[in-house]
Amino acid sequence: MNLINKATKMIAPKILDCTLRDGSYVIDFQFTAADTENIARELDEAGFPYIEVGHSVELGASEQGKNIAAASDVEYMQAAMKAVNRGKRGDSLLCYIYLSSEIAVCGSNIKTVAIVQARMGSTRFPGKMLARLGGIPLLEWVLSRLARANTLDQIVLATSHSENDNALADLAVRLGVQVYRGSESDVLARFVGAATLSNAVNVVRICADNPFIDPDEVDRLVNFFAQQQCDYACNHQDRLGSGYADGFGAEIFTAGTLKKIATMTKEPRHREHATLYLWDHPKEFNLAAIQAPAGLSFPELRFDVDTPEDLQKMQQWVDAGVTIDSTAQDIIALARSTGRFASDINNGVLYA
Repeated sequence: MNLINKATKMIAPKILDCTLRDGSYVIDFQFTAADTENIARELDEAGFPYIEVGHSVELGASEQGKNIAAASDVEYMQAAMKAVNRGKRGDSLLCYIYLSSEIAVCGSNIKTVAIVQARMGSTRFPGKMLARLGGIPLLEWVLSRLARANTLDQIVLATSHSENDNALADLAVRLGVQVYRGSESDVLARFVGAATLSNAVNVVRICADNPFIDPDEVDRLVNFFAQQQCDYACNHQDRLGSGYADGFGAEIFTAGTLKKIATMTKEPRHREHATLYLWDHPKEFNLAAIQAPAGLSFPELRFDVDTPEDLQKMQQWVDAGVTIDSTAQDIIALARSTGRFASDINNGVLYA
């Protein structure tokens, strides 16, 4: 891509740096993903408009047993994407080049998959996933609202092998959502399985007890993660001082991070709560949270369903005008306009 200088009518060339591709020959293709991220960042900051990234032989060379590299094509691309802050993602199968001003992701798309965890065996509210809110099952609220997000390549329901969860799988299939079934208690393994099934690169974790999940907030999170140098980001709760109301956003991390966690812990509580290990070991990971916009900056409010009483409170807002198409800001505005909040004794928060 060249630009013509209108004054001289001369073609102004742009420079492509090939350190990360041709330079890998010198070290027997052993640039790591971390090397790629660091070098790409320095090249981007130096102003190189084009940065070529990839295996020096060809796409998929390692997978074919040709000059096996230290990382996969996808890992190299993902590392470079984190480093090039000025870039934006595009898709092409014809090249293997990262552009500082317009990144062409080649060889394999950076696939962002929302994984929705749900099961019928809730201790506090058995069967809640099919409980009706405004005549619609809770799980259908979540899947239908999530389908409106623009940044998701796929949605997967991650449920268990239990016969009790057959109805959840049937509902997801009816809505055109892929289903992965795994362990009921080992949620972390279930997430790894769902991510592997869908070939996810980035994973968006969705809790199915958030019927008011907002697709705009999911998009905000995915876009934020694409521009940050972090292992994990969230906007689902008031984390790291974000100020978010509970119940509209999500969590995002790479499939690589997810699989790394799965190999690092066997503790039941970490296996049951897929991202808890990250929060228990914050020095090992770069965690980030989006600052809530003014209309959602009400950390004292929560809009998720843990008990039958929570569902009754949600039904109040549906009766007052909340629909499956309502935005998070509209829901909060309606909840605040009524002034009806009930204190949650266990958590010390307010329920809308």
